[in-house]
Amino acid sequence: MPFNEDTWDRVIRILVGLAFVCGAWATWPVSTPMQSWPGLVSLLTLVIGVEFLITGLIGWSPMYALFGISTNKVRA
Repeated sequence: MPFNEDTWDRVIRILVGLAFVCGAWATWPVSTPMQSWPGLVSLLTLVIGVEFLITGLIGWSPMYALFGISTNKVRA
């Protein structure tokens, strides 16, 4: 599995992922059920943040691969 993200793309993804995870943690509903709108928004924010973190850490994005996009200058 070759890298399809360049270093700058990976750094941005990690920072955005951390921001999303922190935002989800800060807004996580304590007294309302997860089936409420605030719970679903927090869960969706957490999932998006984790996805950004994982793709930033491994350097490969399945969406980039699906559409044939690569920000990596050196294609392996």
